[in-house]
Amino acid sequence: PTKSPQYAVLNFNTFVCSDCSAHHRTLQHRVKGISMSQFTDDEIKALRNGGNVKAARIWRATWRAQSCPMPKEGDSRAIAAFIRMTYVSKSWYSEDAELQECPASPDAAASAAPLAAPKAAALPFSSAAGARPHATAPPPAATPAPAPAEPASKQEEVDLL
Repeated sequence: PTKSPQYAVLNFNTFVCSDCSAHHRTLQHRVKGISMSQFTDDEIKALRNGGNVKAARIWRATWRAQSCPMPKEGDSRAIAAFIRMTYVSKSWYSEDAELQECPASPDAAASAAPLAAPKAAALPFSSAAGARPHATAPPPAATPAPAPAEPASKQEEVDLL
């Protein structure tokens, strides 16, 4: 899970590694490879407006590492369970979190912070409607996010899942 994100989970507009993408696929989530897939203009727009930090703010709004630690890299069963708890059971979900400017939970922000770097604009996308294959999405109009804080532990480096 600390691997580079190579896939986009379109249900949640997040970027995940190949291991996590397999878990999402078992849950029937729509997953596309970043470099080998065609993305529609709407998919690119949704990914640009989404991302791992925003998803963590919504789907893990009330999550606390003390009560349910982030699974360790390589622990496939724990990762699968965490993904299921996050997106199927909605254990920490908050509809109100999407409206908030700041992350609702310091734990959610810390675990998502290392993932702020992979943005839709920096990844090779190709649009089915676009003229060029693997066209790079234009940078977002908003000002760039500040550099992510260093994680306090290796555990916090785990992908959004």
